[in-house]
Amino acid sequence: MRTAGWTTAIIAGGWLGTMVGYVLTFAVLTAVRSPELGPDGTVEEQASGMSTVMVFLAHTAIVGTMVGSGAVLAVGRAGLGRLTAAVVAALGPLALIATGMLLLYFRSGITLEVMLWDSAAAIAGTALGIYLGAARRRP
Repeated sequence: MRTAGWTTAIIAGGWLGTMVGYVLTFAVLTAVRSPELGPDGTVEEQASGMSTVMVFLAHTAIVGTMVGSGAVLAVGRAGLGRLTAAVVAALGPLALIATGMLLLYFRSGITLEVMLWDSAAAIAGTALGIYLGAARRRP
């Protein structure tokens, strides 16, 4: 029962932590961006290359932190093996990112470029988190 409780808490915590991190990243990016008026008087926001890179790095760090801390908890508290701990730790953040991208794609039509950047950030963050959390952790 202890293992099941910790496993559930790790998945839910990873999901919630990733959600909070992504919302904060979006809030900061929205506050920093300065919209420009277009020729017809409408507001146009242009994402610069620098903001894309900063969002990529922030998302990689968020996912890496959530997966890494979840893997440490899964090995230490839940008593899971390294491979199982890595899978459990990655479930919450990756489920959030996958469902979020699908909802945004079908709801507002985000571009393939945005989906690729977020997918790459999720993969890099997961690999970083597994390396730092489960692979280097001694049982």
